[in-house]
Amino acid sequence: MQKASLLSGRSAIIHRWGSFLEMSILNKKSLTLLITLFLILVALGFFLINLKSKSSVSGKTYPEISNYPYFSVSDIYKKFWEEDNLSTGYYNTEGHVQTVEKCGREACPGEAIVISSSNNNNQESTLRVYVKNSNQFKIGNKYQFSLEAINDSGGKIIHLVGYSN
Repeated sequence: MQKASLLSGRSAIIHRWGSFLEMSILNKKSLTLLITLFLILVALGFFLINLKSKSSVSGKTYPEISNYPYFSVSDIYKKFWEEDNLSTGYYNTEGHVQTVEKCGREACPGEAIVISSSNNNNQESTLRVYVKNSNQFKIGNKYQFSLEAINDSGGKIIHLVGYSN
C-alpha cells in the first residue's frame, strides 16, 4: 500500500508539474501576445501623433524672412499691377492677412492669402499671395513676408517664400 501511495503521490506531483509547464507555456504565449499588441499600439500612437503634428494648423512650412528689398504692400501693388514697373524678383513687405482663399478650380495655382497694410477691410491696395499651406495664417494677424514676384509672358503672380510673425 505504501508503494501505491508513493506512486500515486509521484504521479500527482508529475501531473501537477506537467500542468505547471503547460500553464507556463500558455502564459508565455499570452505574455508574448500582450507585449506584441502593446508595441503595436505604441507604434500606432507615435504614427498618429506624428501625422497630426505634420498637418497642424500652427505648423510653419516656410523659413523666416530673408534680406530682400523692402516695399510696402501698396508700393508693390502699384509698381507690380498698375505701373508694371516692378521686375521679377524677391521682396519683403509686412501686412495683415485679410482673407484666406482655398482653391476649388482646376486652373487655380493654389491656396492664397490676401494681405494689406492695415487690419481693416477697406478697399486699399491688397496683394494676393499664393502659399503652400494657408492654415498657418490667421486672419487679422500681422506678418512680415518675403515674396517672389513673377512678371513674365505667362502673367503676373506672387508666391510666398518666407514669413515671420
